[in-house]
Amino acid sequence: MRGLQAAVLFTAVAAAAAPTNCTTRCGDISFEYPFGVEPGCYHPGFNLTCSSNDTRLFMGDGTVQVLDISIPNSTLRVNATAMAFDPADDVQRGVINATTTWRAAAAADDDGGPFVVSRRNTIALMGCNARVDLRGGDRRHSDNLVSSCTAVCPPVGGGDDAAAHDDGDGGDGHTIAIIDAWNGKCSGVGCCQANIMLGYPSYTIQIKQLQEKNLHSFDFQYIAYITDETLNFTEEIAGRIATPAALPATLDFVIRSNSSCSTPANSTAGGECRSEHSFCEDYKGGGNTLLGYSCVCSEGYRGNPYVAGGCHELNC
Repeated sequence: MRGLQAAVLFTAVAAAAAPTNCTTRCGDISFEYPFGVEPGCYHPGFNLTCSSNDTRLFMGDGTVQVLDISIPNSTLRVNATAMAFDPADDVQRGVINATTTWRAAAAADDDGGPFVVSRRNTIALMGCNARVDLRGGDRRHSDNLVSSCTAVCPPVGGGDDAAAHDDGDGGDGHTIAIIDAWNGKCSGVGCCQANIMLGYPSYTIQIKQLQEKNLHSFDFQYIAYITDETLNFTEEIAGRIATPAALPATLDFVIRSNSSCSTPANSTAGGECRSEHSFCEDYKGGGNTLLGYSCVCSEGYRGNPYVAGGCHELNC
């Protein structure tokens, strides 16, 4: 996704990017420029909101909670809200066929601002006998199929069928069938997940109920998530004992630019790479579309390339 690299030339005018009195911590999360809270402390689109009791950090206007910021990795980990589809509301001719839109930033423009869904995520669906399609693209091709998976629930039988036993808490045996088949994994029975191979600022998510013989329809909601690929689907999540309203997802952040890092030194690309021993990398989203660039410390250095003197030599 990251393309050509180019060294960035520095001069004495490459001063610190933000005032020294900017907030750099909220709760357990620390951050630096290009992120910031107060006006003048952040690059456009990178503004954050710290809750009134200084314990929780949010993107932009305070809608999406931030869990972690990694400037060296150019990533932002957020709490991504679940998308629920209710059969009672979304039935068309007896078939659930519902669509919603998911954006990397709730207040983003059509291009998603500086945030793009990372390829470190999956699309996940909780439900029975349905398929989720994830579609995205640029303005010219906004309906590309990016990822898809199907979740099924075998009919609950009787007799010696282990999937038919009751869970002891007044359940109907169907939930426990999902848990038994899952073994703690989102493997396609009652829940499915698929890797997101193309990163875009926003996606269209479609849920379609399967109309196959020997498959039963169920009345509970279908719930879709865009979530980090490292998430462990425990029985509490899988069995709907405590279906979370949000799960962690990873976003890439990028300095928006129409110029490539491979263009001449007088290009606007790389202008935010202010530290010595740093360079800019082109950031290309799905479809190989240039979205801008990221700043990276040179090999043997680590730190914040977006501020003067931010890249420090690693101790051997």
